[in-house]
Amino acid sequence: MKFGELIEKCMQMVENFDPKKAVSSYVDDFLKSVANPYENVFIKQVFYGVIRYKSFLKVCTL
Repeated sequence: MKFGELIEKCMQMVENFDPKKAVSSYVDDFLKSVANPYENVFIKQVFYGVIRYKSFLKVCTL
């Protein structure tokens, strides 16, 4: 996957997240379509970082 595609995949994952669903099951379901293990880890880390620092990111985007 090219870098732009990888970032798009990260954005899709964050935008489509439903907080009513368990984070780990959402991640597992979403990443079934990503075959490369390194890309899988990168997307996972970006997603978990966004979730962890969600309140901080809201302040930074105002």
